[in-house]
Amino acid sequence: MRLSQFFVLFLCSFIAKSQTFPENINLDLAHFPFTYGVTSGDPTIDRVIIWTRIESNQSESVTWQMSKDSLFSTIDQIGTFLTDSQRDWTVKVDVENLEAQTNYYYRFISETGEFSDVGHAKTAPIADYDHSRLAIMSCSSIYSGFFNAYQRIAERKDLDLIIHVGDYIYDFVDADEEVRVPDPYPIDPITLGEWRERHRYYLMDPNLRAARKAHPWIVLWDNHDVDGQPGNEFAPIQAFMEYIPVRLPNPNDSSLIYRKIEYGSLMDIFVTDVLLYKGQDTLVDGSFSMIGNAQYDWLTQNLSTSDAKWKLFPMQNLMAGWSIQNIPSFVGIGQNGVLDPSNWDGYDGDRDRLLNYISSNNIDNVVVLSGDSHVSIVADLSINPQNNSVYNSQTGQGSVAVEFLPTSITRGNFDEMGFGWAIGIVTPIMEAENPNHIFMNLIDHGYGLLDVKQDSCVAELWYSEILNASNTEDFERGYVVKDGENHWKRNYTTEPTPPKSDEIVAINQSEKFDFKLYPNPAKKIIEIENNTNQKIKSVNLISPDGKESKSLKLNNETSNIQKYSIMEFVKGIYTLKIETNKEVYLSKLVIIE
Repeated sequence: MRLSQFFVLFLCSFIAKSQTFPENINLDLAHFPFTYGVTSGDPTIDRVIIWTRIESNQSESVTWQMSKDSLFSTIDQIGTFLTDSQRDWTVKVDVENLEAQTNYYYRFISETGEFSDVGHAKTAPIADYDHSRLAIMSCSSIYSGFFNAYQRIAERKDLDLIIHVGDYIYDFVDADEEVRVPDPYPIDPITLGEWRERHRYYLMDPNLRAARKAHPWIVLWDNHDVDGQPGNEFAPIQAFMEYIPVRLPNPNDSSLIYRKIEYGSLMDIFVTDVLLYKGQDTLVDGSFSMIGNAQYDWLTQNLSTSDAKWKLFPMQNLMAGWSIQNIPSFVGIGQNGVLDPSNWDGYDGDRDRLLNYISSNNIDNVVVLSGDSHVSIVADLSINPQNNSVYNSQTGQGSVAVEFLPTSITRGNFDEMGFGWAIGIVTPIMEAENPNHIFMNLIDHGYGLLDVKQDSCVAELWYSEILNASNTEDFERGYVVKDGENHWKRNYTTEPTPPKSDEIVAINQSEKFDFKLYPNPAKKIIEIENNTNQKIKSVNLISPDGKESKSLKLNNETSNIQKYSIMEFVKGIYTLKIETNKEVYLSKLVIIE
């Protein structure tokens, strides 16, 4: 380790001692200098973005590796990325020329040979694909509670994607939700340095790091992610782009993030940004647009040419509408008869324009995935849901699409915001005024799963504790929409959908290893204990870059224990390959000085 890296490590330790962190907030010092973990995002059939950050105080040339093998016994791609203070020492590589529908593992190596944690990514399918599973979430305030939901998502081994529809970070601490707040008290970020610091603080949560490394992400921003102050409007956008694996459709315009991600014949994902465009353009009748005319044209043109079975719309805000017309005024919620006129309810003309386009062009299987409201809502999308001649709330006839809002990761909903006492009052009124709301939960936190097949989509609600660290979660229920029906089935499921058949192998672990290997990490000698009925034919050590394999010479053998010298090898993470008379076994071996 260079002297400069000792300085950085000392600085990290000093900063940690000068602050008091809440529970479950820590750096990943085991993978220093990559203390903020790894992640990937925006996968296509042949590309995926991979990310890390290195602790440094000078320019760094970071090596990256991609492998189909979590042990990196072979390296499929390798490259370098030069980073420095201009990008806050983040490393963001758009790796090309990958194979479609393939699990990849990636890692980063510093100039001095230190390894990052290992991340997992999966490329999109090129054609037929009959089953996909996605996790959907929003509104993850690190101060409002524990990120238990992120850990549960990380533990799922059959997810293709994680979709975050906004408010990934928060620019302030809500005074009513001070569950995990460091000392000194966080300031609202204004400068670029402060926004970068907020992203780094979030990545001190090991549950978030675990979710980021486990699966590729598709991320949207919302107001708390990019709420810049006059004179520093661009600062939060720059920090967001440095720390989040987003691929810009136009590299010269970092404010344009609406984009399409194709997933074979099964689904097209239209990432729709309603934050930066609301109120900027007008419609022919003079009313304001929610998504802007350019984005509307992009969306409708791509919808018309899409051959995918399902069309998913991740977006920040609830589209289904939320009337509170008859809620008593003393409850103190909403404005002008709706819960939030800054959302789609304030842009009725644009909502009708989009839903009418979907209906008149006979576009089936549109699923809106939304957030921001901190509650769970499963809803049909109808042009006029209150009109019985247009929409039948008992059957769903008249719905042109469906919507799934799976609640917040941690940010307060009705009870944390001080309206717990009113839930019994407002719930029946809301149900009556919003007949297209098939299900609503105003108090729980967690995430959603979308299980997508050619003939159906199932939206599942999963809830987690936020006031304490927890290893459990609760399945609430699931709702089904069938191919071509465009409305949710009224009978919900009481059991979660079974796991997909193509679960990934756990990162850094052999699927099967019938021997005992110790010590690990090792310095000079390793011992392999063979309690099988197989005869070991050879033992090889494969270099960290996967390019060189050396046969280990037997140093000593006692009963069923064989000892091998590794003194000639420099420190690093190697792959141990044991070939027997029956099989080949692989395991990770860490050599230290």
